[in-house]
Amino acid sequence: MSLKKAYEQKFEAQLKEWNAEIEKLKTKAGKAKAEAHIAYHENIEKIKEKKKKWSKKNWLIFAPPGKMPGKISGPGLKKPGKILKKPLNRR
Repeated sequence: MSLKKAYEQKFEAQLKEWNAEIEKLKTKAGKAKAEAHIAYHENIEKIKEKKKKWSKKNWLIFAPPGKMPGKISGPGLKKPGKILKKPLNRR
């Protein structure tokens, strides 16, 4: 084998090794990208859920006057209403 042929084989072997390393890094990068995408998606969903809970809790506090519901009801609101009506009915 000539010296030239030996260098060509060495060069070819090095190219194959680098190509394999490149493919390995591409695979690793793709996996990291997918994992990051999943993590971001999970964080977005958590924030959306917090926003939804907060909005439900605080809607009445921050709602514009024209957007307030006509009737506010609930088990805790009926009893104070009855208590307030009793003194008014005595007159």
